[in-house]
Amino acid sequence: MLRVRSAFVSNGSEWRCTLRKLRSALVLSSLLCLGVVVLFHLALRPALATQGGNANLISPRLCFTLKIPGDWHPGEDPGTYHSSDGKQFVEVLDLNMNDLKRYSGNTLVEKEAAALVQIHERAFRRKLADVTLAPFESALPSTWKWAAVRPDDKRARKYQSPKRYLIDLSPDGVVVLNIQNAPDDDALARSIIATLKHSEERPCQLPRSVNELLASAGIRQGDSASSPMATYNNALYGWSVSYPEGWKVEDSKPEFVLIQSPDQRGHCGIHTVGVEFKTAAEFADFMLTAREKHFRNVKSLLRQPVKLPSGLTGIESLADIQATGRSHQVFAVVDGTGYIVDCEANITDWGKTASLFERVIRSFSISNLAALTDADAAPTRTFSHPRHPWSIAYPSGWKLDASDPERVGILRQDSRELPDGADYAGCVVMSRPGTQFTSLDDFADSSLRRNVDSMQEDGIQVRASSRKNIPLPNSVAGIEVMREMSNGGRSRVVFILADGMSYILDCETSVRMWDTLAPVFDKTINSFTVEKKQ
Repeated sequence: MLRVRSAFVSNGSEWRCTLRKLRSALVLSSLLCLGVVVLFHLALRPALATQGGNANLISPRLCFTLKIPGDWHPGEDPGTYHSSDGKQFVEVLDLNMNDLKRYSGNTLVEKEAAALVQIHERAFRRKLADVTLAPFESALPSTWKWAAVRPDDKRARKYQSPKRYLIDLSPDGVVVLNIQNAPDDDALARSIIATLKHSEERPCQLPRSVNELLASAGIRQGDSASSPMATYNNALYGWSVSYPEGWKVEDSKPEFVLIQSPDQRGHCGIHTVGVEFKTAAEFADFMLTAREKHFRNVKSLLRQPVKLPSGLTGIESLADIQATGRSHQVFAVVDGTGYIVDCEANITDWGKTASLFERVIRSFSISNLAALTDADAAPTRTFSHPRHPWSIAYPSGWKLDASDPERVGILRQDSRELPDGADYAGCVVMSRPGTQFTSLDDFADSSLRRNVDSMQEDGIQVRASSRKNIPLPNSVAGIEVMREMSNGGRSRVVFILADGMSYILDCETSVRMWDTLAPVFDKTINSFTVEKKQ
């Protein structure tokens, strides 16, 4: 989203358009303040999902799934699990070639073995002894067992370092199992390895939908196909979504609409914010990575491109948070606007809400044309300048600001009342007696050149997409220029010289809103009338 505010520079021969957007840091902080649970994709650990028993792991990085048989609960660190009695411990890492490229070795397994030695020796500040890497008999070939001894010089004792089980999935990478305190570590390792399924198809052929993912993990979901749904439309931001009837909608802030179940055990939030990202992948990467700093225990279950039934494309994410909550999200970017649909519930309630969440998310739609409001369609009102010889007609529902006689603003909504990230829309008429230009082309060229330089100082690139001569009432000639701004804005500017006066009429909004408001702008511009001297 953007706000556009035109300001006439003091010399009267140039104008300046300042298009404001929330920058990346503000995107993050604003969503933090709203309490959005935004997840991150773990770089070195596959995702885990449980429902009171087996831990089910999915690794899009190395394209495999596996299960940890038994009764397991998430640990404090991502990728770790503890047995129900708290005694046994399992950690699973998925390491690819980039993770291991700085370590020595002829194979990925040898590189990981070297990494384990280096990590242990740095942690304990002493050399390991009796380091071994030996083939390990299991259901899969190319499985290895790494072991080492850590000497204790002060007590003249030796401590066995926790064993590691390395599963070679070359060329994709290596899976590492860290098992501690099991009655038989080797036996547990074999039972885990026996469940590993590795796909060599590319792109990775793992469960593609959230329902498939949870079904593969043995998590049953309620059937909500027959649940009646209502529809919510957000006219300001041009999106709509369906939600279960009886759920409460809180939309006091149009940029953050919360839809909550009656028992408050599940909710979906739709967040709209201006972004500088060009793609949904960039937006998702930023948000998911940034959240790593704010949540210690987030386990990514799914991250993949998605195309919703409306045709909207984005990035879909599913993750467990703090071992008790789960979030299903979709990130999208359209014309400089970032959208996050985020549905959340406790893991224990997920079976009741997952299908409903799926229907909510799949229903999300962004209109190509944001809706006209009653203010846009209101009958026109005419403003005549009290000192300069011009008048203009505009929708009576829009706000007129004539406090500066040389810069009269006609705003769709007062910028002070705009929610953060909302689209600005409006026209500004700049008029000034006296001009150094005798040629309309020279006036337009000079104004455009100065404005481009001014915008570049703000980091905004401006490109003229068309230029033409147009007739206005009272046989007044004008030059019309259509301009595209690098931050998602568009403007239609008209330059006029008449009877020693210079005029600039500038109507602006976002690209997303342009087709909706273009007829309003057209009617307003064509109504602009200069009273010529007899």
